[in-house]
Amino acid sequence: MKRTWSTNELHDHWQLAPNGLDLIKQKRGANRMGFALLLKFFEYEGRFPLQKNEIPRCVQAHIAQQLHCPVTDYQEYDWSGRAIVYHRVEIREYFGFRPCSKADFDDVHGWLIEHVLPHQANETHVRQAFYDHLRQLKIEAPTPGRMSRLLDSARRQFERQLWATVTEQLSPTCCQALDKLLGNEADIYRLDPDEFGLNQLKADPGSLSINSLLSDLSKLELIKSLGLPDNPFGKVSSAVIERYRLRVETETLSEMRQHPPSTRYTLLVAFCWQRFHIITDRAIDLFIQLVHRLERRSYKR
Repeated sequence: MKRTWSTNELHDHWQLAPNGLDLIKQKRGANRMGFALLLKFFEYEGRFPLQKNEIPRCVQAHIAQQLHCPVTDYQEYDWSGRAIVYHRVEIREYFGFRPCSKADFDDVHGWLIEHVLPHQANETHVRQAFYDHLRQLKIEAPTPGRMSRLLDSARRQFERQLWATVTEQLSPTCCQALDKLLGNEADIYRLDPDEFGLNQLKADPGSLSINSLLSDLSKLELIKSLGLPDNPFGKVSSAVIERYRLRVETETLSEMRQHPPSTRYTLLVAFCWQRFHIITDRAIDLFIQLVHRLERRSYKR
């Protein structure tokens, strides 16, 4: 949770509602302050804080002001006693939530693989979708550590399924052509880096010229010669494919060769698939710029 909240944000998100006040007023002393903070934190986050200082001081002060009690009452709230256990049960019941069970965990795991990971590459957005889904189901969010393990597991399974789906569509000839882009370890000693097919596809065309246009056209022909499927990724979003393309952009040839075949081929297909469209758009722009340059020269004559 962020540590700084504006006055308007505090009013929008941390104002005590009449129904909540009825519950809070049943508590006394430090329990009143602690219960109020747990109640509003759960309403905002869909989970309970892991430790006292997870609730920002400005939020503590705002709640204390509404309750007309010292903010120091919160420090006296017993974080490990029986009262906080009862308070959590009461708050869950108030909002109609339940703890995340093993069955819930498995269901959300499958939901992420089917509905989120094929369409969302941004980790923050994936986490937010996860939280929103649990809130809709009225399930208390797991701890951040448990959630991270769930997301990591779901992403690994999604990628295993994606690797298998893409690789099944590749002919033996296509796989050989993809491997040829990387060369082999022996080629390192007899070829210049720019002689490897993958490095050629990664290279930018340089300044505007006929040669740069011809270079791009040559790259397009190379990708066409691979014999890639028409739509290898199905309904997987371009943002997810881009994630894998960028991974290839940053890895060396040796690192790419070390991947298991299904991983290597899928990464290369993602790279070549998106690179083809990028180079096509760039070649069109280069052609238009060259035409304009020739037109300007003809006008000067």
